[in-house]
Amino acid sequence: TFLLCFAVVLLHFVLALIVFSVRDLASSPESGALTDVPPAAAGTPAAAAAAVDFEPLWKYPSLSAEELRKVEDIAFVYNQATHIVRVAMVTRLADGGVVISGADGSAVRVDSEGKAFWRQKGSLLEVTLTSVDQLRTVATDPEVAWYTA
Repeated sequence: TFLLCFAVVLLHFVLALIVFSVRDLASSPESGALTDVPPAAAGTPAAAAAAVDFEPLWKYPSLSAEELRKVEDIAFVYNQATHIVRVAMVTRLADGGVVISGADGSAVRVDSEGKAFWRQKGSLLEVTLTSVDQLRTVATDPEVAWYTA
């Protein structure tokens, strides 16, 4: 029984050394990826993450098809409430405008001039998203353009 207890304690000790051993992580200055080794030495990334870009709705008609395919969510303010629409489909219209169809059945249309309109699920009427126009006028002022980024 002494040998059995000794073997169990030894096993726990070895497992504790493995679990609690210190491992240095470094960040690559070029990509920001976490690596196992200092940036000066060659190493493979320890982790990676997707980058997120934010584009205002009025710029959607000027985005490429590839950029539009990457859109996952859109957010806007209407009637003093923030709405977030999970994108199900993006369609480019013949006049250059874009229709973003939400997974909930709603749709946001941005015409070629950048004006945005929202049709809620089950509604036939579109409402104008005046907050988008207001933010667009703010974005032309260099003092506060950061607000729309």
